Amino acid sequence: MMKLSGNVVAVVIGLMLSVVVVATVGTSMAQTKSAPAPGQAPAPQVPAPGMPGDARQVQGTIQKVTGDMVTLADGTELMIPASLSVSRDDLKPGASVKASYEEKGSQKVVTAIHVEPSR
Repeated sequence: MMKLSGNVVAVVIGLMLSVVVVATVGTSMAQTKSAPAPGQAPAPQVPAPGMPGDARQVQGTIQKVTGDMVTLADGTELMIPASLSVSRDDLKPGASVKASYEEKGSQKVVTAIHVEPSR
């Protein structure tokens, strides 16, 4: 077995600690968001598609209603969950709607809806 002097052991331990410190600081700095340059607008925060809380809005005229599905004149299909408080009698072709929804899979699930009855 090779004997190392106290100075060599101290240098090796110092180098190992330096590597740990550099790795830790580098990782934390990579996760830190930098401020935009002066006169530059910050980048918009865009949630990933389909993530919970990714509420979107749509408005249009109801073309048809089939069960819990409402189809707007532009072809947008909205699923109205049974838990949503809305007068089902108001959901008729010709009525104007404004709705907030979340995409869950391939469905647009309504989270809030305002219906203006058809005239």
